[in-house]
Amino acid sequence: MLLCSLVIVAPSLALADDAPADDAGPVPDDAPAAAGKLVLKAGGYLQPQFRARQDDAVAPADEDGFRVRRAHLTAHAASGYGHVVFSTELEAELTPAFQLLDAFVTATACFAHDGRWRLDLGQVRAPVSRQTLLSDSKLAFVDKPELAGLAPDRQIGALATVDVPYAPGVQIAGGIFNGEGRNLGGNVDQRFLYASRVSFAVLGRDVPLAESNLAGDYLEVAGSAARQSRDSGDGLETETTLGADLAFGYAGLSGTVEYLQVRHALRDASRPAYRANGIVAALSYLVPVDRLRKHLEIGARWDEIDRNDTVPIVRRGDPNQSLRTFTGAINWYQQDHSLKLQLAASHVIEVEDLDSGGNDATYANDTLLVQATLRIE
Repeated sequence: MLLCSLVIVAPSLALADDAPADDAGPVPDDAPAAAGKLVLKAGGYLQPQFRARQDDAVAPADEDGFRVRRAHLTAHAASGYGHVVFSTELEAELTPAFQLLDAFVTATACFAHDGRWRLDLGQVRAPVSRQTLLSDSKLAFVDKPELAGLAPDRQIGALATVDVPYAPGVQIAGGIFNGEGRNLGGNVDQRFLYASRVSFAVLGRDVPLAESNLAGDYLEVAGSAARQSRDSGDGLETETTLGADLAFGYAGLSGTVEYLQVRHALRDASRPAYRANGIVAALSYLVPVDRLRKHLEIGARWDEIDRNDTVPIVRRGDPNQSLRTFTGAINWYQQDHSLKLQLAASHVIEVEDLDSGGNDATYANDTLLVQATLRIE
C-alpha cells in the first residue's frame, strides 16, 4: 500500500537535492521525507471571536465583547533514515500569553499487511477522549463540550501507537506521562499517568481527525482509559478515567456521542470519594443545495457535566456546578476548516440548582458566540 510505504508526514515544502523530471509523474507529498529528504512546514491558525453572555451579579466571566480566542503557530520537520521517518512537531499559543502546546519528536515506520508503528516523545496529547484529540480549529461548534475538561489533555511523556497488521482500521495507543500537565516537566511526586485508547475506523480510516463531513465519509468507535495516583496535599488520590465515543460522517450528516467519567479515590478516609462524568451528543448537516453544498452547515448539540457527584457546590457559578447545555450552530465553510465563519448559541441549565446551604443556585448564563477561523498549513 503506497500510503503505508511512504509514511504519512504531509509536508508542504521539501528541500531536495534535485527536482523530479517533468515526465516522472506525480510525486506524493510525503515521498521526500520517506526518501531521506528534509521536509519543512510552517503554519498556524487564528480565531477572532465575539461573545455575548447574560449578565449575573455573582457568576464570573460574563463580560460581552471581542477577543482573539486563539492564535496558534505550528512547525513541522521530517526526514527519513532507512525505513524510519523521524519528525518533530511544534505548536504554540500566542494569546493571552505565550504557551507551548505540542512539542514532540516522532519515529514511525510500517509493518507488513497495512500495519504501522509510531513513537512520540515530548509534550503530546494523552490518548483519552476524542474531544481532547480534536484540534480547536476543526470543530463543527465554536468550542468543545465541557467533558473535554475532564481528560488529561497534553502531557509530557512517551506515547506509542500501532495500526494493527491484518486488522485494517484498528489502532491501539498507550503512553506513560509525568501527569503534571503541560509545560511542567519536574514530576515532583515521581508518580506517572498511564493512558490508553483503542479505536476502530469501520469506514474512512484515512479521513483526517475533524468534525463535519467535509473530507470524506467515516465511522469510528473507540474506548479509552487512564489511571494516575497523585499527592493531593493532604493524602494520596487515585484518578481512574474511562471513556467511550462514536463519530461518523456520511452524505453530509455527521455526529458524535461520547461519555467520560473520572473516579477519584482518596486514601484519607475523612474525605469522601467522588466521581466526575460528562456526556455529549451532537449532529451536524451540510445543506444539500447546489450553491451551498459543503458550505452551509447547521448543527445541534447536547452536553452535560458533573465534576463532583458527592460534594455540593458552595455558591451559584461554582466551577464544580453541574450544567446541561443545549447548543445550536450555523457554519459557513469557505474552504473547509481552513477558512470558516461560525455562530453558536447555547442555553445553559443548572442541573445542580441548590448550593450547600439550600439556596437557589440558578443564574442567567446563556451565551452567543461568533467566530472566524483562518488556518494556514
